[in-house]
Amino acid sequence: RSGRSVAPGAVSRREGGRPVFSELVANFALLFALAVAYRLARPRWSGTGWSRSLGDGVLFGAFAVAVMSMPHTVAEGVVFDSRSIVLSICGLFCGPAAALVAALPAMAFRIWTGGAGALTGCVVIGVSAAIGVCAHYARRRKPEVTSSLGLLLFGFVVHAALLLAMQTLPASVRSGTLTAIALPVMTLYPAATFLLGRLLLSEEEERAVRERLAASESLLREALDAASAGIVICDGEGRIVRTNPSFRALTGREDADLLGRPLLTLLRPEDPGDAPVALADLPPQASRLCDRPDGARAWVSATATTVDAGGGRLRHVVVVEDLSRVRRDRREIARLGAAVDQVGEGVIITSSDGTIEYANAAFERLTGWPPAEVLGKNPRLLRNERTPPRVFEHLWSTVTQGRSWRGRIWNTRRDGSEFLAELTVSPATDESGEVVRYVGVQRDITEEVRAERLRRQRHKMDAMARLAGDVAHDLNNLLTVIGGAGELALRAAEEGAPRRSQIEEILRATGRASAMTRQLLAFSRRRKPKLRPVDVGGLVSGLLGRLGRLVGGDVEIDVFIEPDLAPAAADAEQLEQALTNLVVNAGEAMPEGGDLHIAVAAAPEGGGIVIEVRDTGVGIA
Repeated sequence: RSGRSVAPGAVSRREGGRPVFSELVANFALLFALAVAYRLARPRWSGTGWSRSLGDGVLFGAFAVAVMSMPHTVAEGVVFDSRSIVLSICGLFCGPAAALVAALPAMAFRIWTGGAGALTGCVVIGVSAAIGVCAHYARRRKPEVTSSLGLLLFGFVVHAALLLAMQTLPASVRSGTLTAIALPVMTLYPAATFLLGRLLLSEEEERAVRERLAASESLLREALDAASAGIVICDGEGRIVRTNPSFRALTGREDADLLGRPLLTLLRPEDPGDAPVALADLPPQASRLCDRPDGARAWVSATATTVDAGGGRLRHVVVVEDLSRVRRDRREIARLGAAVDQVGEGVIITSSDGTIEYANAAFERLTGWPPAEVLGKNPRLLRNERTPPRVFEHLWSTVTQGRSWRGRIWNTRRDGSEFLAELTVSPATDESGEVVRYVGVQRDITEEVRAERLRRQRHKMDAMARLAGDVAHDLNNLLTVIGGAGELALRAAEEGAPRRSQIEEILRATGRASAMTRQLLAFSRRRKPKLRPVDVGGLVSGLLGRLGRLVGGDVEIDVFIEPDLAPAAADAEQLEQALTNLVVNAGEAMPEGGDLHIAVAAAPEGGGIVIEVRDTGVGIA
């Protein structure tokens, strides 16, 4: 209370109106002092949702009561203060729950102070809070509500509504009150509303920035903690200020032993003779040694990135990766590669799209392509048109489903020659089961297949020979009987008898059949020739009788044997069989009769004996 008394029904009028402005400015000063305190205290308010709204409402309610305790009195029971500013700003920035919580103690206090303006004061409290809440929801759709112009318009709207609420004052003081208060209400109050709104808006923006920074820091912390590589942050002097769990596990140390320590005292060069370098000058993926407290040693790579932390401060972010396993893997791969290079089969490894990534030495021996020349190419460079396209379609459909394929394909060497390869293609998968590479192993089986084909042919011919021998043997027994009976019948037949020619034809056919059976028997035996000195002329002379019966009486046989022929190295049985075959063929070529000439003479160059069989038959059509 001001302590001044005002006569009932009288309106306070001060000289020039200055006391009105001065008292309201004092009230505003109290309000802004409270607002600054709120701005400082709110970041420490840890509540969220309803708890935060409740806390904001209590604080704004307390502010309202505080400014209502130092009002400007216009008439008895009619006072003015900055409660309308407090409650409208509370509704605008804190929402309906906080506005309601703040309005309740303000109304209670106004009712307790009483007077002619108590009802009007409660109406002003409710209208101010309601307008602030409406602006709060409008701000969600149109953020420009809290722009500079928006806050000024908001202050004018709130306090225009305050003047309208003055109509609820008793008629005796209404006119005088409006006259005394209208000018400061429409000048000072919107300005104070604008200033308070800007103050809270800046606090809100700072809070949003702090929340984003906190979220970013939390995300950074989680990323650092989750990273599989060691990450360490150093200050401008290279001293450690932050580490992640992977780095601590890699070095075998905790933060108590790491923070503040120069990083390069932990990561030393592999060669002790290397000159020390500053962290900023560390080359990318520099290979270093890390000595652990337990005496173990780890090979690592370190990559440092320098960033500006603001305010002229530099920070070095260093990514440290353990190379110990990589080195072990490389040694193992080198040993495996050396072993693969020694195998006899050609081995290639391709990526998932078929690009060749590795070929061993045997691949060059097999195809003629050096490994260095096929890297980055496709195995299609070996393709041969003798392999049908459907074979490759089946191959790829099999391996892309994660299954191995095995089969035979024709390939072409670098020089254009071709070979038959036995190929096995197997997919290689990663930890997730996805196919990432294919391994192909092939070997040349051209000679194996040819030898197998010959072996099968030989077995087939052996089986046929055995069958032919069995048939020829049985047939020869029958022909012996037929031939013997025919000889007896021929002797019994008189010269010129009709049946004599028939018997001779039977004997000729029997002779030819006997020659065929001997051929079959010779085929079945499949023995090597037995070369011995043979009197070829004598052998031919001894066969003339049998040969005459084989060709029949209508064929005249003329034989010339050169005298004094030296013996020749021959297989007598096979030579006899060959001569018999020639004579039989000649007889079949002369069904109506003719002349058959057989000549035995030394070879012109003296290298052996020539047997010539010539007939006058029709020959081969």
